[in-house]
Amino acid sequence: MKSVYLEILLKCPLNCIFCSQGLRERTGPEDSKKMKELIKTYSTQGFGKLLITGGEPLLHPDVIEFVKYAKDLGFGDVALQTGGTLFTKDVAKKLKDAGLGQAIFSVHSHVPETVDLVMKGKGILEKQLAGIKNAINEGLDVNITTLVIQNNYLELPEFFKFMTKEYPQINHYTINYVDAIGSSKNNKDVVPKYSDAELSVNQSFAILTNAKKSFRFERIPLCYALEFAENNTELRRIITDEQNKVNRSIESISYDKKYFEVEYEKGEACEACTLNPICPGVDKDYVKIHGVREIYPIFVDPLRIIERSGAD
Repeated sequence: MKSVYLEILLKCPLNCIFCSQGLRERTGPEDSKKMKELIKTYSTQGFGKLLITGGEPLLHPDVIEFVKYAKDLGFGDVALQTGGTLFTKDVAKKLKDAGLGQAIFSVHSHVPETVDLVMKGKGILEKQLAGIKNAINEGLDVNITTLVIQNNYLELPEFFKFMTKEYPQINHYTINYVDAIGSSKNNKDVVPKYSDAELSVNQSFAILTNAKKSFRFERIPLCYALEFAENNTELRRIITDEQNKVNRSIESISYDKKYFEVEYEKGEACEACTLNPICPGVDKDYVKIHGVREIYPIFVDPLRIIERSGAD
């Protein structure tokens, strides 16, 4: 299914140390008429899923209206990405009634002190978990997005044990290596080396697999997650026609094979790697911090991974 992300504002009640917006002005709501025009345009371009994002999209006064409008136009699925602190019982009910199908919560640890540290607040985790409960109680499909950062990677295995035990209704997780842009740009205190986080990340993937949860991961080269390579989002966009488009106030990006050729980099080791044709390589912003010396070649048949991914 073709998916499109629509950024409806930059304003956010949090100030995360890894925020991809960085020093961009945290502006208020985008013009509602303009947002509706974009939603209508995307509905005619074959996009089956609309993901409403921000900033914190729940701060937009017309977010409920956008959800209903998208459903009325025929989007098969409408999702909303949220920090979760504003996901009250009332908000959850209104979103569900408007036609929201999926709520994607950004949660990065089960340790309250870690969450407060990286998201710069007090009592954030308690509010997030309450929001998740509200969404589940309304019958929304809840997904979790978690970043791998310097401050949390050692906690990740226990985090996913906690989540799969406490919230068995959640069936899908996305694990993204922190994007080294915005507040994370050139910041070794936020962006860990692949080799440092490798064990915790792969243990986390194993925990999700054993719990029979689906998951995707991004910005981790295949040599650092070989056993779970079929779950790599970039790989799927390279070997299939899976498409994602992101519309931001300053740019519009299509995440496809061409994008990875421009924004990712490969080292000498990649030339000998049999997975080179299906691996995007290393995000160039990560390379600016840690280089590509960690990358090493893999010698397995790429068709095995393609078959496991379910692609032709």
